[in-house]
Amino acid sequence: MTFGLHHIGLTTRSLASALEFYSSNFSMEILRQGKIDDSLTQLRNVFQIDQFNALTAIGRIGNTYLEFFEFLEPSPESIQYNKPEISRLGFCHLCLQTHNVWEDYERLQGKMNFHSPPITMPNGVKLVYGRDPDQNIIELIEI
Repeated sequence: MTFGLHHIGLTTRSLASALEFYSSNFSMEILRQGKIDDSLTQLRNVFQIDQFNALTAIGRIGNTYLEFFEFLEPSPESIQYNKPEISRLGFCHLCLQTHNVWEDYERLQGKMNFHSPPITMPNGVKLVYGRDPDQNIIELIEI
């Protein structure tokens, strides 16, 4: 039986840049880094890619794990990195809980492109949406 969420996977243009961004801005602890390629036949079936070569890493923010892939082959097409819209099918954003959304919003100016300043919902929850260097949407939420 399923009992929880283990990790979220992100494909990035630059593993080094992504790890720097998440570790320096969100105190992510980098647990493991490595390489994978199509010699791992099981992964060819899982990924449904015949030939691949990628750098990988696992990081942890609190009790949430992030898995990163930088595919060296096949190289991602630039169309994949146009700003993903929140209404597209599939995963639409990563939400990180904070103690003070306004403080983090100010701290991350120039490091993230925010959609707007933080808002307060009728139930008192404060939140803001912004984008990481690969244009993935990150929500910061204060509950």
